Amino acid sequence: MNAAFFTRPLACLLSIMTLSGCVFFFEPHASSRWEVPAGTSAEEVFICARKTVQSLSSGNGRWPADVTRLDTKEGVLDIGDYLHTDSAGFKVLVTYAAEDHEVQVNLRGGGPYNLDLGVDAGMARIRRGMEVCLSRPSH
Repeated sequence: MNAAFFTRPLACLLSIMTLSGCVFFFEPHASSRWEVPAGTSAEEVFICARKTVQSLSSGNGRWPADVTRLDTKEGVLDIGDYLHTDSAGFKVLVTYAAEDHEVQVNLRGGGPYNLDLGVDAGMARIRRGMEVCLSRPSH
């Protein structure tokens, strides 16, 4: 059988999925959830998240520096436009449920053709940085 028999339909399918936004499902991602001390405010969580991501972005252009959305009442911080599917680099979405003292961080990190930029290692660095920051008396 001719290799083009399989290659062309696959290429068409991938093109359709990319154009329709389905590429989101294939982009490498990681998430982590943990509890923080009672009384921690959303503002404190988001300050630590921004500091952590900024420290990562200072040495690597794949990390975002711009806050796309910040809503302390809803408990949402978006750095790098998390829902934007057609750009390479890391995107970070932090949510905080104050009543449960729970932080959730979602990280997407795709390069060209959804090459994994190292989301598992990136998630470990974000979590470690945030945990250190949130354990300090003054953020």
